[in-house]
Amino acid sequence: MSAGTLTAANLCAAMYQDKSDGYWDHWWEKDGVTVGHKVLDGVHHFVPRGSKALRDWVRDIAAAPVYRADVGFIHGGFGFAADEVIGEILGVVRTGDAIEFYGHSLGAAEASIYAGILAVRQVPVSAVYLFGCPRPGYEQLQTIVNKWVPTKESWRNAGDPVPLLPAPIPIVLPYCWAIQPGMFNEPYAPSDADDLFRSHHINLYQTGAADV
Repeated sequence: MSAGTLTAANLCAAMYQDKSDGYWDHWWEKDGVTVGHKVLDGVHHFVPRGSKALRDWVRDIAAAPVYRADVGFIHGGFGFAADEVIGEILGVVRTGDAIEFYGHSLGAAEASIYAGILAVRQVPVSAVYLFGCPRPGYEQLQTIVNKWVPTKESWRNAGDPVPLLPAPIPIVLPYCWAIQPGMFNEPYAPSDADDLFRSHHINLYQTGAADV
């Protein structure tokens, strides 16, 4: 059984905290990509962290597409160190284990890509929950995730610009969402009016997830 939308949002929020509290079963840092692993009720939860450090923002804007034989063209910055992360994931799961991916912002894009890679490798992913997810790749990734992941949710808070990025250019850069985002029923108020990304903050997504 999936942990649900609120649990997913809470785990995404926990990734922005200090790893030293011992909450995570594993905490991986692969060439600047940070991923937490937590087992709850027998389910493996893998949570890439959203943008927090300067190196994360650099990857956010590194939008030139790169081609992978498994999932097709993806945003180059979002796919950075993907094979190293997948290696760590495969080192802690066994055949038949329940696997779920959660992510906010940059972490959501990475979660989409990791889920697609595992699906192509015939490693079942039972659920993907995304919050404020930018467009991570082209149609091939979208097709894989929608075909092979049975439970999938993607959410956009009203006014959040990040899910609209990178802006697709037909034929030249046809970026699309891995999962079509839904809108929360209410526009959750921004926490600080002067911030361009005020509607993107994870605390607002936790508020929205509590009402799903």
